[in-house]
Amino acid sequence: MTVKFIIVTVLCSLLFLSCKEKEKSILEPTPQEPAIFIEGEYSNFAWGKVLGGSVIDNSGNVYTYDIIKAGKTWKSNESGYYTESELLNKFHSCDTLIKIISRDSLEIARHLAMQTTDNSYSSRICPGRDMGSAVISLYIFRSDSNKYKQIVLDVSGDCSYHNQDPHAIELVEWFRSH
Repeated sequence: MTVKFIIVTVLCSLLFLSCKEKEKSILEPTPQEPAIFIEGEYSNFAWGKVLGGSVIDNSGNVYTYDIIKAGKTWKSNESGYYTESELLNKFHSCDTLIKIISRDSLEIARHLAMQTTDNSYSSRICPGRDMGSAVISLYIFRSDSNKYKQIVLDVSGDCSYHNQDPHAIELVEWFRSH
């Protein structure tokens, strides 16, 4: 009985610690490297609340996050521009480092990201209900606004559409393979 209690206490403590908000910034650009990161987010509010995903930061760290589990809220804005503080609030929601991507692989993504535009999207198709939404986005720092611009790369779920820029298509494939 005592051993079970100790094990349960330790496991609960580890869960609490994994949701502890991190102190450091995951977005640490250098003058030689533009600040980018790529996010895969899943949301569904049909049969409960699910809002989380994974993000690859500027250093190649891959984190998972869960906004609902962290007891936070997130609301995207229509402009598609976010401050670093807004994004860190989202991505530091129970974030857990799951792996680190090699520098060479990250450079491939960075090269694609710098050429990706949001000028052309496929038609929106809405085949389902209660499927939620899986969105892959690129966030890239824009010095003119001092904010990160979101470029939607791919959306699937209740409604689906895709960024048709060839670099965006390649970046989605790269993200899915990592």
